[in-house]
Amino acid sequence: EHTVTVRAAMQIVEYETTKHLDIVPALTKKVVDGSVTRADKEEISQMSQEVANTFNLLPLLRDVLVPTSSYRAGYAIKKFEHLAAVLNIKEIEGHVEHNVDELVTFVQFFASMKLDDELNRVGILLGVVALAVAGPSFLSDYHAFFVQGLGLPAWTEVAVALIITVLAATLIAMLLAPEWLRRLTHRLRALARRIF
Repeated sequence: EHTVTVRAAMQIVEYETTKHLDIVPALTKKVVDGSVTRADKEEISQMSQEVANTFNLLPLLRDVLVPTSSYRAGYAIKKFEHLAAVLNIKEIEGHVEHNVDELVTFVQFFASMKLDDELNRVGILLGVVALAVAGPSFLSDYHAFFVQGLGLPAWTEVAVALIITVLAATLIAMLLAPEWLRRLTHRLRALARRIF
């Protein structure tokens, strides 16, 4: 009875991890394409939690599969080993470990992509701060050197201010709506590939 219960528990874990592995290719494609939705992120987060729980469960299952940890009598140990071999419990355990390893790899991949996004956001934020701090000083220096010193027309100063404003607006848009901007960039690249 104990052996059958262990096998049933292993099969449940195998089924659940295989079910998660079935959705990994589609999620990986979305992550690589940059088209991960909020629902996808929630699904990955939930899957990560379940993988962590399964990962924590594996040592317990391995311990149960050691007959001497469950039984003291020699005949019970031999009977467990025989039933475990007949019921292919070691094979199921191998599948579970392989599934968990694959899921951990995906979760690590997603976490690294998420970290890259966060680092990009920090870089964009630093760019906005640098523009806010250096922009007025640059315009003042431009006016003093180019407009007054070299005699360039005053409208060039307005053009430079517009360029700085557009750059700042683009950085802010990237910071506030990265998914929208990423999709727009993806569509523009696809359009450029069709044209060229």
